[in-house]
Amino acid sequence: MHRLRTGCLDLTRSTGCFSIHDRGVMGDRAYASWYSNGLVALDLSPLAGSSPGPPTVVGRFVPEGGASPTPWLPGGVPLVWGVFARSSDGLVFASDMLTGLWILRPEGGAAPSTRVPGP
Repeated sequence: MHRLRTGCLDLTRSTGCFSIHDRGVMGDRAYASWYSNGLVALDLSPLAGSSPGPPTVVGRFVPEGGASPTPWLPGGVPLVWGVFARSSDGLVFASDMLTGLWILRPEGGAAPSTRVPGP
């Protein structure tokens, strides 16, 4: 996920970066699947304004690693690779390659402070 400065013609200068696999956005929060780092909640509000800054980590869910059914996947570590944020009820769905589907309701700092209509 990159935020590019859009107030000028030079769009090659990144103002923030998180290397993630997948993401879902709900309000001012992004929920990123980050393999062995689990699911990470990012506050996107620093990206707004005249002096944008990088997103900040405000929450994390790391499931226990499961047994691997195949030699090409490491066992015992989380492998969260998919995420979907559903604005209609505030749920976040995360898929782990070894332990399956996790359905989460973000709380505290991980919950969006602004709601936007969505699926």
